[in-house]
Amino acid sequence: MNMKMQITVLFVFFVVRLPLAAAYTVGESAPDFAATDRRTGEPVQVHSLEGKIIILDFFAYWCPPCVVSSPDVRENVHDYYAARGGNVHGLPVQVVFVNIEHQNPAATDQFIEDHRLEMVWDDFDRAGWNVFNQTNGVPLFAVVNGVTGSVSHADWEILWSRAGYSGAPHLRSLVDSIEPPVSLPLPWADIPADGFGWRHLAWFGTFSGEGNWIFHNGRGWLYASGREFSDLWFYDPDEDAWEWTSEEIYPWVFRIDDSSQWVLVTGR
Repeated sequence: MNMKMQITVLFVFFVVRLPLAAAYTVGESAPDFAATDRRTGEPVQVHSLEGKIIILDFFAYWCPPCVVSSPDVRENVHDYYAARGGNVHGLPVQVVFVNIEHQNPAATDQFIEDHRLEMVWDDFDRAGWNVFNQTNGVPLFAVVNGVTGSVSHADWEILWSRAGYSGAPHLRSLVDSIEPPVSLPLPWADIPADGFGWRHLAWFGTFSGEGNWIFHNGRGWLYASGREFSDLWFYDPDEDAWEWTSEEIYPWVFRIDDSSQWVLVTGR
């Protein structure tokens, strides 16, 4: 009698299990914790990143899933937002790769070099790990809102905290959900509007709107934070993206005077 035997072996891995510790969950406020900057050897605090959206990638060189997830996060989250100057609302984004393995530092260094990881912290005593670890797994990811005063999320709110990689699109959707703070009223809101809601400034042109968002008849939708010059950004139709303003990037954009909260947009 002829017999056929078919053996199928399916390898599935999501996380590597480690000892469990108490953790903060989504919706709670992430406490501060200390780590060490691997490049400088200096102590660092997660709350030193205030003003930024923070993605934490806890990894170890011996973790097979980390070999896939960390370079993807570097390319499709870190590099993605670096190229765009922040999230869709112009808020700065910081990815921190957090090493939890103190043994075999040469292997960790090789992992960092191979995957071109930039900001790397050492968390040898698992201080940060214990904040987010719920299921004993690596890679472990957390998304934290460090943008104080955000209108969409509480200060230091945890948006994501889970072992296993959910993918760059999911992380980016969380990052892009964080909105900037409400700014102080902008001075041009006091300029009288015509019967159709349009206002006019000789140096700036014609626009409509009273809040942070206005519509300019020549440049389309513009946003002003009413704070620092570096906070000003606008949509560039040629690039099809929201852009930070700066003299280097946009030489036709400049401040009228030191007290002005707006900039003059000249032609190219």
